[in-house]
Amino acid sequence: MLDPMTLIQSIGPIVGKATDIAKTLKNRELLAVVTELQQKLLELQQTLHEVLQERDRLRTQVAEWQRLDQIAEDLEFQPENGFYVRKSESDQGSVIPYCPLCWDDKRKLIHLIVGLTPGTYCCPADGSSYWTEQLRRSME
Repeated sequence: MLDPMTLIQSIGPIVGKATDIAKTLKNRELLAVVTELQQKLLELQQTLHEVLQERDRLRTQVAEWQRLDQIAEDLEFQPENGFYVRKSESDQGSVIPYCPLCWDDKRKLIHLIVGLTPGTYCCPADGSSYWTEQLRRSME
């Protein structure tokens, strides 16, 4: 199957030949029709270009949604601590906390920063803070 843009561009030389024939025959009516055809082909080419750009934009958007879905499947909310962790990281022995506000509201995966007190974390993006269950129990 030919690329649609290539197909439209391949019609240009044919229209050029038809224009030359119309000029040689001095047929103004034919020349007007060929000129109109050429104009419509240019409009079609522009429209196709816009459609292809929109298709590419939508493909990019779908890829981003798929990426976010993969992240969402990998996230696990820890209600006792109030933040998310990635299952894949936890399975490898690495527990990195992620901000639930940033993920839930904006679908941004932001690492929480360890606070000054062990067991506390804060989000560098929105300033929210979190205390682990272990810290809360030690304060009782």
